[in-house]
Amino acid sequence: MMKRKVCAALLLLALTAAAGCGNKESDIEPSGTSVPEENVTSQKNTSDTAATGDNANGENGFKKVRMHDNVNTFSTFLFTNVMDNSENENVLISPLSVYTALSMLENGADGDTFKELNNSLNGYFNLSDALAEFMRLEPLPKEQLNSFARYYNDTTDKDVLSIANAFWVADRDELKPSDSFMNVLHDDYKSEFFRSPMNDDTIKTINNWVSENTNGKIKDLLNENSPVNADTAAIILNAVSFEDKWLCEYEPSESYTDVFYNSDGTNGSAVYMHSEENALHDEEKAKGFVKSYKNDRFSFAVLMPNEDIDFNEYAYRLYTNDVFRDCITNCSGTAANTLLPKFEFDYDCSLSDTLHNMGIKAAFDGETADFSNMFDDASVYVEDVLHKTHIEVNEQGTQAQAATAVIMDEDATLVEDDLEEIRIDRPFFFCIYDNEIKSPIFIGAVKNM
Repeated sequence: MMKRKVCAALLLLALTAAAGCGNKESDIEPSGTSVPEENVTSQKNTSDTAATGDNANGENGFKKVRMHDNVNTFSTFLFTNVMDNSENENVLISPLSVYTALSMLENGADGDTFKELNNSLNGYFNLSDALAEFMRLEPLPKEQLNSFARYYNDTTDKDVLSIANAFWVADRDELKPSDSFMNVLHDDYKSEFFRSPMNDDTIKTINNWVSENTNGKIKDLLNENSPVNADTAAIILNAVSFEDKWLCEYEPSESYTDVFYNSDGTNGSAVYMHSEENALHDEEKAKGFVKSYKNDRFSFAVLMPNEDIDFNEYAYRLYTNDVFRDCITNCSGTAANTLLPKFEFDYDCSLSDTLHNMGIKAAFDGETADFSNMFDDASVYVEDVLHKTHIEVNEQGTQAQAATAVIMDEDATLVEDDLEEIRIDRPFFFCIYDNEIKSPIFIGAVKNM
């Protein structure tokens, strides 16, 4: 398994084959279209009628409360694991991007491979069968996860949050995607489908697809260090792009430069933006604020741990105490004078080790991976999962993009008043929060300026 560091909100899943099979020398076919209708058979998704009552979302068919909890647990646990592998660098991931890519992958899995993916996506990490039975855990079936993807496609303003998916298959005779797998990608994930040899031209084409679907912010997701070669069987791609203006934009004339106290003990410099916002407090451990976007479905939240609180240890509190959701949900509406530094950065990483720590193990082993629901005759496994992100926060608003690739191989100046002042001048956590799903779609940490 390759261990390397990459970062952009793109998740790439690559499957490698156990038996060495030669590549066909044929041209790339970047059709840029959804999975062709002639390749898709009619298939009713049982999740459309799977949920009823208060716990349902009507025509979208997924159990809202359960999905809120599961997605939020997955998101915060993923972030804390990524933070474990970071030092003094700024971090940004898109749980939405990773979750979507892995949900697509799950539809091709069977046996223990499916069970591990399903448990992790439901927020049950590294649990034995006996413990799961004792706890009476009942993970939501994959049909519910597919309905969640369809819900996002059907309900989000594409000018604010756009989601794109693609399935890239090597141009080899033995790689024949199953009809059922293609149906799900087409119906629930609106996925595009491409077939081409896995060579340098295809890498360029994939990078162009990612760039086009992330407003040009995620470039070169794949490079000379990426595990894409003649053995690569398939790549599952997801790209997420968020862009919105603040409901109340910052006044540039009130911005000024001052010191930012970096996590490594050095002093940096930042341009601070001033506004009056609703304060957030996590007991006596952290303070911050929440700021609204024009699209009121989303909010920007920031929390800065107190000086006597270890920054990395607080990251675990985000998961174990569900801090962002609790703080936002229980926001008292108390106003505060706030100072937020402008920031912009890129991040990329391999998520293979992180996902292994989250209980997804069989998928990465050529001997144990079972993706028999993805291809009719080929044996494939996950070689690496790459994630790359970008964010820019300024006086006008926020841009945030992410891409995920699952690479598979074949087996072979302040106003003076009485308001509290919340000055974000030390390392802090932040998220772009979906108020409807009650979970972050982007979550990050700024440690240095």
